[in-house]
Amino acid sequence: MAALFVAALFTAGCRKRKVETAQPSAVQAEPMFRIATAPTPVAQLKLLTDALTAWEEQNGGRAMTNLNQLVESRIIDQLPAPPPGQRFVIDGRRHQVLLAAP
Repeated sequence: MAALFVAALFTAGCRKRKVETAQPSAVQAEPMFRIATAPTPVAQLKLLTDALTAWEEQNGGRAMTNLNQLVESRIIDQLPAPPPGQRFVIDGRRHQVLLAAP
């Protein structure tokens, strides 16, 4: 009787278990913002500032150091080209994106 009990315990632990594995998604998530929807520099600044706010919320309020992080994290699809003679900069105190001379 004891031998049957031991054999039952031994075989119960030897069953193959089905292991669930996550399948990688074939399609990457769409960016939250699309630059094409912001045709003017003013609209681009608004979009970039909204994207900056979204990035900071996703990252626990951490300050962004580079606008490329918006593209890397798929918040925006691409960085827009700034107007000639200007560049986009992050104003960390105001939590917004501004245009500045190079």
